[in-house]
Amino acid sequence: MFNFFACGLVNWRTSGTNMRGKKILFGFLSLLVLTCADRDRINPLDPDNPVTLGRPSGLRAVAINDTVFLQWDRLALDDLVAIQIYRRTDDQADFTPLIRVDPAAGSFEDVGVTFGVNHFYQISGVGSDFESLRSDQIEVEPGPTFNWIADNLDRRLLKLSHDTKSILESTFGFLTVIDVEPNPVNGEVWALDLVGFARGDVVRVSPNGEVVLPLIRFTNPTDAAIHNSSGSLWVADTGDSSVVKIDAEGVVQLRVTGFVQPISVSVDQSTGTCWVADRGLGQVVQINEDGTRGAVSQTNFRALKSVSTTSNGGTAWVSDSTAVVRLNAQGSVETVLTEQFSHAFKLATNRKTGELWVLDWGLSTVSKFLVTGERVLNVADVANPEDLSINLFDGSCLVADTLNDRVLWIAADGQSVRVVREMRRPIALGVQNEPEG
Repeated sequence: MFNFFACGLVNWRTSGTNMRGKKILFGFLSLLVLTCADRDRINPLDPDNPVTLGRPSGLRAVAINDTVFLQWDRLALDDLVAIQIYRRTDDQADFTPLIRVDPAAGSFEDVGVTFGVNHFYQISGVGSDFESLRSDQIEVEPGPTFNWIADNLDRRLLKLSHDTKSILESTFGFLTVIDVEPNPVNGEVWALDLVGFARGDVVRVSPNGEVVLPLIRFTNPTDAAIHNSSGSLWVADTGDSSVVKIDAEGVVQLRVTGFVQPISVSVDQSTGTCWVADRGLGQVVQINEDGTRGAVSQTNFRALKSVSTTSNGGTAWVSDSTAVVRLNAQGSVETVLTEQFSHAFKLATNRKTGELWVLDWGLSTVSKFLVTGERVLNVADVANPEDLSINLFDGSCLVADTLNDRVLWIAADGQSVRVVREMRRPIALGVQNEPEG
């Protein structure tokens, strides 16, 4: 109101005033002219608006399965008739118009998008006789998976989108989550939470981030593995030297004793057999679904760290700290990796390709090996990595880069490595892959 009124004063006649009055009035009018010229543009779609630069703002995108959810800051303009949405994908050079929506909507769902393809979006404001400049572009990659990450600094469990760019759920109340086991069938996730020196809880979390009670108490759980088709969970408990099987509803089905220090478990998804690495006995033991014991490794190991089944002919990879070998169904060594390790802390197998990923705690590396044992990838920019999980859709790997205080995403070919999130001392994570078979 003031600026409009003041600008009108510029047209006043100045004749008939004395010289001193003319000088004062001229200076006052000059100040008003400068004020009129430099005042902020109120219209957010004005190209000279110093805040918006004439573009719609606040464009956000989240990709969940085959739908991209778009949101933006609403524009309160009477002469705005539509929001124009533009889209392009990796294989397109230019944006093309997708749809016009009501300017009051503030959101749009792009349904049926293609998995594994980067999608880029822009929006503009459209009037009866004008179209604004387009917003900054935003990028998402739709896909069939989700990612669960334990943020132990904030004592929460995060559920991230397939492309890891969006937090979908955040569950608080944890202390130190050391393992995360997503269920691909019902979307739930199991978390092993150490809540004291001699106690740990196994916690079931729903797809929308709610803790499902009751909690299941253990003495000192160290590792867990899920059977995807049944949803049952095997838990290694070094506190009472046992391995426990829990059904999908959280009911303890059986407890297998006779171990000394069971530190790692892995389930053969094709048979339901649980492989147990017992550091105290120096053996790898197979447990059938009914709790009976199966084959035992024919080699005595000195420093067992991790076991990872392949679901291919009943075999499993085993880490003996400085050596990694593959055992057949009878427990005999059939393959020995020629690479020398310092502390092969964690193993993960791509069940679709048979490829093996190895975290070396001592060398601070992440390596990938073919079924033949040939190393085809080595990422060295990590520090004491604690956990990893394979995305079966694209073969990528999620890594808890613990001492670098971050989580990494590594492409299947290793050509692309990016930081997913920075957080203090990430330890556990897991990819929720789509159901198999």
